[in-house]
Amino acid sequence: MLDSPRSADTLRPQAGAAPAASAAPSPAAGAAPRGSVFEASVAAGPLRLRIDSPALRHAPDAAIALQRCEALLEALEGWMKQPLHWRWTEIPIAPAPRGSQARAQWRLDEGSDGVSLQGSLELPWALLRALPAPEGVLAAWLQWPALPARLLLSCPRLSGEELERLEPGGALLLPESFNTSWTGLLRAASEPGGGVPVRLDAPLAPRLAAGEAPAASADSSSLRCVRPEPVEGPVGQPGARASTSSARTEPSIEAFTADGLQACEVRLDLPRALPAERLAGWPAGAVLDGAGPGATLWLRAQGRRPALCLARGRLMPWGSGWVLAVEALGESDDATLPVC
Repeated sequence: MLDSPRSADTLRPQAGAAPAASAAPSPAAGAAPRGSVFEASVAAGPLRLRIDSPALRHAPDAAIALQRCEALLEALEGWMKQPLHWRWTEIPIAPAPRGSQARAQWRLDEGSDGVSLQGSLELPWALLRALPAPEGVLAAWLQWPALPARLLLSCPRLSGEELERLEPGGALLLPESFNTSWTGLLRAASEPGGGVPVRLDAPLAPRLAAGEAPAASADSSSLRCVRPEPVEGPVGQPGARASTSSARTEPSIEAFTADGLQACEVRLDLPRALPAERLAGWPAGAVLDGAGPGATLWLRAQGRRPALCLARGRLMPWGSGWVLAVEALGESDDATLPVC
């Protein structure tokens, strides 16, 4: 369905027939051409459909362009199990937050006129993770890219004193790792939040959580946030010890601000871009090959302040849990260490 950008009337393309010109008022002669971009709104956010075609001048031209990919529109409605009301627009009606949209390229087979159609589809990550993997012709039509990704293992909040105690040869305990249901959060590197749960019972072979709802609107606070104690003494040397006795459930953000604690993240190194299907959580149980053992500690972005890499090292087992063994602070020229 196509909604006219210039009236409340609806243009509904019909198979084999162009929409009547009276369905929407045409712009004045000489109006500037516009791109073949259409937008629909759903509860999770806006969808944007781009059709690679010559620029459009009139609403009837837009309806005809949309009619040519009617098979794709019907498949999308069947996949999402809801009607989609498309509106021809060059400027987003409801701009999505930066990084919150996934994009797929699409291509339809040649029609009776011998012309194939192609373009792109943008939709919210939150919506994508709430949907099953597309099947049949829709799966063949949609092509998902590989994207840089981020896997959060822990979200400690550390005091200034604890941050000062970080040094090469030391380690940061990950109290969540002592939990048999240790779960991380996987998302595209450009996403501001959200993600899909990842089971970390074998953290160097993380796997997409099966039978668990995606963390569609969660951020790193959806992890079990605790106060870890840095390990005293170099890892693996006499005198080194780790303690979870100080681990406690995360208090309110206001309390952390009053206490001067810093929100941090421990990220597992993902050296290769991941297919968008994995970032959507498909298929459940899939293992993320090549993860780790490199890991980094970051100070989370806040306001206009970007995220800051505090330490780099490797994930290492410690008793029944794991630690981040620190090998360098901040930036380093050592090419063997994970890159922040």
